[in-house]
Amino acid sequence: MASIVVSYGAEDGYQVPMVIIYAVSSCFGRIVFGILSDRYALRVSRATFINTGVLLMGLCQFGFSVATLPYFYPLIVLLGVSYGCIMAVMSAFMSDRFGNKFYGINLSFASISSAAGSYLIGTLLAAHIYEQHIHGTGHLCVGRPCYSMTFLITTGLCMFSFVLGVLLMYRNRKERKRITSPPPNMVSINAIYTEDSLKNVKY
Repeated sequence: MASIVVSYGAEDGYQVPMVIIYAVSSCFGRIVFGILSDRYALRVSRATFINTGVLLMGLCQFGFSVATLPYFYPLIVLLGVSYGCIMAVMSAFMSDRFGNKFYGINLSFASISSAAGSYLIGTLLAAHIYEQHIHGTGHLCVGRPCYSMTFLITTGLCMFSFVLGVLLMYRNRKERKRITSPPPNMVSINAIYTEDSLKNVKY
């Protein structure tokens, strides 16, 4: 974050409030979307919440590629909320989609993939693009091109993930309908406790 704000023309230390805002927004996103995904689990699938977070994250990444430094604050808030949404719902999604037998292994792979992607894109790719835009003999890159291509690449990856998520939702729609629908032989509670039957109850 420090190298990004310096490249956009700010002084070192300008990133401190941004990091705090991101952490608070991520915590807020985890709480809110964790509650919503549980409350509306029968109406809205976990994959829908994850796809919402991925789409919002992709829009934030595109915003970073074109925005100036003062507009980073609202983008960081949305980015933190979207990341919190994905992290809060992912564990429940793993349990719903793959069951609890190998829950620990599946969640570990999901965590490893996130860490690996952060290293490959946030460290190797971003550093390579940054070095390509250094002019002169110094080691400092100044200007939006230092990170704009990285943000565009992450935007494309988020959109690709969103498309895969939509396909997954479409593929699992029958299974979800079977899980959320009541059994055909289940008698409605209204059919049991009718007004006529309650009249015959002796208190």
